[in-house]
Amino acid sequence: MPVSVRGGALLRTIRHCSDKKVICGPSLLVDEVLRLSGASSIDDLVSRVWDYDIAALSPPTLERNTFMYLRRVNRSTSSSALPTVYRSPRIGLDLSNSETTNSITHPRVVFVGKLYRYFTRPELLVSKGRMQTFVGLYTTLRHSNGHTEDSLKLKRELCKIMGLKEQNVSKYLADYRSGYQDGELKSFVGPSGKGVCQSVSEYLKMMGTLHKALHEENMHQSFTSSLLR
Repeated sequence: MPVSVRGGALLRTIRHCSDKKVICGPSLLVDEVLRLSGASSIDDLVSRVWDYDIAALSPPTLERNTFMYLRRVNRSTSSSALPTVYRSPRIGLDLSNSETTNSITHPRVVFVGKLYRYFTRPELLVSKGRMQTFVGLYTTLRHSNGHTEDSLKLKRELCKIMGLKEQNVSKYLADYRSGYQDGELKSFVGPSGKGVCQSVSEYLKMMGTLHKALHEENMHQSFTSSLLR
């Protein structure tokens, strides 16, 4: 029996091909789509402009002046290489939800640090999500390239990819390490964690604390498994 499957992706950023202007943030992105489509609202866009044709992976079935869908880009052998796709934690997520508990196995604690945000031009993402971008790139570089924690090469790589000055990267690293070394998870759970995403320093300390807690939990599970063999 055929199964109907639905899925979706939250688009946060677009870039104009003409003037290279970057529109960052879901709300601003929607406003831009409405403006370019000549629609007054999302309902007007879907019902009048798109005539309820909302297929995301194919062109419109009927010809119209404005439409939007994902199209695979055909690249010739002479074209430039595919861009690197980076990942980071989602923007705006913390542990302040009242149902979150001080447990490393709580679903929200596990989810907050997951790298579910995808992007290709980190140096352009300067208005929102820079701290999440840093966490994602730092995590990736440490794991994939084997950079040591205090590696000068790691700092330079982060500066290059993010388009930041070394003093900014050093400050980010210091905040992250502060959380990793001295942070306690309970300090960021529930009411104690409110406002964390409004502060770069506090967010990086939270992520450092979270990564240390997850690392210790993984080590504990590995040790327990080895004893049971």
